[in-house]
Amino acid sequence: MLRVILLAGCLANDPCPLSALPLQRADVPAAPAWVLHVDCDKLRPSAMGQYLLEGMEKPEIRARLGAFWAALQLDPRKHLRGLTLYGRADAPADGTLLVYGDFQAGQLERAARAAKDHLTTPYQKHRIHQWLDTSGNRNPSAEQRVYGAMHHQRVIILSRQETNVAHALDVLDCTVRSLRESGQCAQLGNQAGSVFLQAAATKVEPLPVHPATIILRLARAARLEMSEASDRFTATLSLEADGNATATQILSAGQALLKLVKLQPNAASAMRLISAINLKQQGSEVEATLAASASEIIALLKNEGSQPESKQPKPSSPNN
Repeated sequence: MLRVILLAGCLANDPCPLSALPLQRADVPAAPAWVLHVDCDKLRPSAMGQYLLEGMEKPEIRARLGAFWAALQLDPRKHLRGLTLYGRADAPADGTLLVYGDFQAGQLERAARAAKDHLTTPYQKHRIHQWLDTSGNRNPSAEQRVYGAMHHQRVIILSRQETNVAHALDVLDCTVRSLRESGQCAQLGNQAGSVFLQAAATKVEPLPVHPATIILRLARAARLEMSEASDRFTATLSLEADGNATATQILSAGQALLKLVKLQPNAASAMRLISAINLKQQGSEVEATLAASASEIIALLKNEGSQPESKQPKPSSPNN
């Protein structure tokens, strides 16, 4: 997930902007547990996109992307069009990343061969590459194997599991059903206007115990949408419950959570944004919407990032 955010952050104004690239429903399995799509063509010129680009200049972020992305020679300012990350229903914790761009023949293979411990496996009419991920200055014992394949110079598939890459190739080859045939998550792919991010989860997995996760535990499905237009950033989270009574519980829990957040000692700087969150219930669905100035949100993020970490007081010496 981190690399999706980092790649989405590599977005700058392109003198020759491309048309938008919404979620390609024919490229996603028929019944995913969850899906997240970033339309880089729409995010690129936004204030949020520019802010993320600034973060990409930090050495620690570049280190996390690693040597593979450098060897791939993918210039996100010109070549990156969209990112889709999804988890299959039978293995929701193992994500599959689809990277859309303007690729050249052999581009993935050259980058994979330059990586550590490169191997290839034939699959149908394709080849699946694998290598050890050494990014982020990992300890060698913590290095993880990555699997990847390219499909018709249009999309690169990446995953920690070889079976996920093989299944993604089957979907792209139209040998198994896709989201387009199943009709599930009907709202995905309809990114009208300035919407640059869409996400949906049809199977909310058990989450760590936390006030915020109680709300998600009550929902049977969730959707997230983000957009920006004329410095106006909007994020909408929709939670679908099994019935009106459960939706009322979600609404009450959300209202209590907002009150709790406002009481936190570090919430003063973000109070205007917290107060801008609107909660409403429509039948069995609860919707939380944040609509605020993108510039104000970015200023808050920069301020939070510049704050020094709080240090715990040193224990006093027994001799003092």
